[in-house]
Amino acid sequence: MDTVSSYATLLRQCSTPSSINQGRQLHRQIVHAGLATDRFLSNLLLQMYGKCGDLDSLLRVFHSIPTKNAFSWSIAISALVDHRNLPLAHALFDQMPTKDEFSATALLAGYAAAGDLPSAEKLFLSMPSRDTIAWNSMIAAYARHGRMIHAKTTFDAAPRRNSSSWNAMIAGYAQNGHCKAALHLFRAMNNEGQRCDMVTFVAAIDACAGLSALVAGRSLHSIAAGAGLVAHVEISTAIVNMYAKCGNLDDATMVFSSIRNKNLISWSTMITAFVQNGHTDRALDAFLAMNVDGLFPDAVTFKSILSACSHAGLFEHGFFHFDLLVHDFGIAPTMDHFKCMVDLLGRSGRLLEAEELVQTMPFVPDDVTWNTLLAACRVHKSVERGKRAAEMLLELTSEIPGYYVLLSNIHAAAGDHAEKAKVRDLMEARGVRKKPGWSTIEINDRFHEFTAGEKFQHPKKQQILEELKRLSVLMKEAGYVPDTTEVLRLVNEDEKESLLFFHSEKLAITCGLISTPPGTTLRVVKNLRVCSDCHSATKFISKITRRKIIVRDLNRFHHTENGVCSCGDYW
Repeated sequence: MDTVSSYATLLRQCSTPSSINQGRQLHRQIVHAGLATDRFLSNLLLQMYGKCGDLDSLLRVFHSIPTKNAFSWSIAISALVDHRNLPLAHALFDQMPTKDEFSATALLAGYAAAGDLPSAEKLFLSMPSRDTIAWNSMIAAYARHGRMIHAKTTFDAAPRRNSSSWNAMIAGYAQNGHCKAALHLFRAMNNEGQRCDMVTFVAAIDACAGLSALVAGRSLHSIAAGAGLVAHVEISTAIVNMYAKCGNLDDATMVFSSIRNKNLISWSTMITAFVQNGHTDRALDAFLAMNVDGLFPDAVTFKSILSACSHAGLFEHGFFHFDLLVHDFGIAPTMDHFKCMVDLLGRSGRLLEAEELVQTMPFVPDDVTWNTLLAACRVHKSVERGKRAAEMLLELTSEIPGYYVLLSNIHAAAGDHAEKAKVRDLMEARGVRKKPGWSTIEINDRFHEFTAGEKFQHPKKQQILEELKRLSVLMKEAGYVPDTTEVLRLVNEDEKESLLFFHSEKLAITCGLISTPPGTTLRVVKNLRVCSDCHSATKFISKITRRKIIVRDLNRFHHTENGVCSCGDYW
């Protein structure tokens, strides 16, 4: 083997920061041997310094090459992109005598990954001939920024598409809340004969999770199992999350138990599933089992555990785990951890301590923190403290209608209707309107969506209204009293009750009742927090019809059976 080949073999072995000293020694030997101008070895030195992260040495070698070829430029630009030095990478790109597609695509991918969409767009549009990687990078960049119309336009215009093109679109739709579009595109991908890989399945399964699409999710689980993909922890974890988001803890637990190489993400996913579905004891057991399994919790795991303690009112457990977070695992508490502690204190009725924590924690309280305190004040009817929290909250943001509703409920519970009217007037003066509520229910692999109000459209509208009227009579006979405090409009009590009658989750639940056999579990997804009236009505309906009703709202799951909800009437 000649000298150049020997040095080449040794340089290829120096590919990590830990081997940088060996690489520098080889560099000195190459110079001493009179081979510093050898372009082949110089390009390998560029690769070595790039992989080891020594950009200064990389640039010195690059500028010392007397006759650079396309590989020299591409290696240097790609290394700078990989280490997020985009200005220098672009400056080098501009100096290229003949710009090649590989360097342009690498720079484009760098801008896209860094979130610099304008620079990515400008470079993309300037490329005379764009390869598939460049198109995919642009599609992914648009999707990452939630610009799905631009992503779809680029996807449709791409001269060639591969599985990465489809994956970027499906994942983009799922991550941006367009889960129906994600599943539609997944089916189209299959129809076009494109090969679905692990990334495709994870994105499609995540879309099922977003929709609580149990039938579609089961189908994907079956297909993934048939293809042998469930052996991958990423796929199995996505399936666990999907079943959990459908409110099906039995299947989630079964899949989780079958994972042989559980990692921190799979454990955290299962713990979060238990928490969101109201099984605090099982979440705490899983937390202990994870530690026995040799995996140490991270900040995300602790957030789930603190949330579990809060929702279950386990005051001592909550402070014990917060102490573990700081002193045993050395994790710096984030604002999310402090929010959980504010919630824990608030749910326990320790409102003074909760307010003091908000004011003294090492973060500037955001609107969610003040809203957590406000919600606790509503439950425990602490009017003055609730007013203070609301004032701070509305200073930070005045556009979220739910905050006004909470403040209005505090005044209504205290019998102060004049102050409640002021809240309504303030909303009107600021042009704040309640976000339209919608709910979906999956029936026989089809989704039925309902918007709030008597003008909703559905083929079974008349049957739904007749059944809902029948149920209303039975509910009132059983003790149900409409909670009109949720209605902020200036109308009489009868009109308020009528408005409550047409809330979207009531319509979705009733549609499920008339469309499925007796005893079938109903699964409803709602875009807003469940109001107190619908929460009460759902409990009565579950008892009257002997159905289990699972409602997933903006915050958590409500498993209601025989008149009892898993949230313990605190959500």
